[in-house]
Amino acid sequence: MNQEIIETTNLEKEVPQYRTWFRLHGDVIFVSVIYPSNSNRRSHFRRKTKPETNQNKKDNEMCLWHSDWQFSKIENEYGLEKSGAKTYEITVNFNEEIHRIDSVVKNIAIEFQHTLNVSINEMESRYTAHKGLGYVPYLILDFTDYSALNTILRISKFNYKKLDEYILKYKGDETFSRFLKIIRKWFTSKYFKNKSLFLDFSDCIIRLVPNGVNTIYNYEREFFIKNLLQLETVLENDEENTKKLIAKQKEEEEIELQLYLKQEKEDKIAHNKRQVLESQDYHYFRKCESNKYIREAIRNTIGQPEYVSYSFKQDSYSGYHRKIHIYRLHSAIELEPQIEIQYAVIRSYNDNEYSFLQSNIDVIKKTGENNTGIKRMSLRQKPKQRIKLVAIQNEIVKGYLHSFNDYALYTYNENEEIESKEYYVFNRKVTKTIYSELSDYFSTLGHMEVKNEDAQKVLKDIHLEDKYRHNFIEYITQNYFPEDKLEDYYNKNDEPMPFGDEELYE
Repeated sequence: MNQEIIETTNLEKEVPQYRTWFRLHGDVIFVSVIYPSNSNRRSHFRRKTKPETNQNKKDNEMCLWHSDWQFSKIENEYGLEKSGAKTYEITVNFNEEIHRIDSVVKNIAIEFQHTLNVSINEMESRYTAHKGLGYVPYLILDFTDYSALNTILRISKFNYKKLDEYILKYKGDETFSRFLKIIRKWFTSKYFKNKSLFLDFSDCIIRLVPNGVNTIYNYEREFFIKNLLQLETVLENDEENTKKLIAKQKEEEEIELQLYLKQEKEDKIAHNKRQVLESQDYHYFRKCESNKYIREAIRNTIGQPEYVSYSFKQDSYSGYHRKIHIYRLHSAIELEPQIEIQYAVIRSYNDNEYSFLQSNIDVIKKTGENNTGIKRMSLRQKPKQRIKLVAIQNEIVKGYLHSFNDYALYTYNENEEIESKEYYVFNRKVTKTIYSELSDYFSTLGHMEVKNEDAQKVLKDIHLEDKYRHNFIEYITQNYFPEDKLEDYYNKNDEPMPFGDEELYE
């Protein structure tokens, strides 16, 4: 039976015909396989195997997608007529094993894979052979049954490491879910790991790139074909442009964030200023501002505070109720507070009736090396009296006096005049002479001899008490007071720790 052989340059445009073969590029024969119109099978082309090179092989069906890429696109663009050398079915030998590469264009070796359930191991062997022979291996997978726009491009900033999350999220979309499951195995391939994996969709070609600034790069099919030999440079440029775009986006986001934070800060400060002027919570702070000693202490330390936070602690015992209003003053809202005011209002109560007894007001700031101590200005107000200055103390903790560089205690009389000035060393009242000698002793970590007998006696008492009670000597000489030790001390004495955690008191 004689067959008609028709020369063609594009098999995609041809239709299988009875007793008709088609020849591409002079040496590739496709046989028309015809089925009756009432058959469930579809007529197609079958690739005719060359008997002189494949004597033991039968003719094989070649899908139209594969032949279209291999012949109509690559061979027509880069093959015999353009370069003098054919591009398709290039036979090579690697490690004494014969491989036939679908298409070779200069240093680019391309495999076209229509059947997506092929094993990864088979594809890995192709990659290894092509790479070992000095080619740049490319793998193009047939996803023309899918649209990139309706699948992979649906996910903003697609991340292949989150594929299982995507499958779970889109499990209700059967088509999309199936697509995600199909591509999962290809993310383990050498082609993907080496930026050589391409998906041919119905609407574009997607290049998948791991561990880069972007996972997806999409190209128009014509662009891909025309720029096949420049795709590595195209990728480098795309990645560089993406880096610049990401950097620009980050810069814009940072500017936007800073503007947001600036506005948030301004709003917070403005709201706080209204609270200071109007809120009942700040009633006692406004009283403090009217006192000249407190006002001067604030001005000399931080000037005008930008932000004043509020919290409180309260307790009741034996017919008395104490509420301590705690105000922390910040020179700038983003800085740690420099001043804390503890305004304790003490009332007696009986059958839910409260009577004001007095207010104890402490204005506190940190002192000593590395802020290991506190300076406390104490004021008091009794019924029907104004607020009066009572004392100024330098302390390690509340009630534990210690002279850091000066007197530890100033006391004031009813007329707010200095009544006495005293030196203290680890809560022991001492003379100036003893203070001077013991200061030298502790500043040299005990290397300077204490000669004064009274100083020796005080030193012995200090060491004895410190050993069994506080261990304050170690903390002060090392200029470091552990916060947990401070918390323990104030908790045991049922007092708020200056500059401690506000949440404990709110």
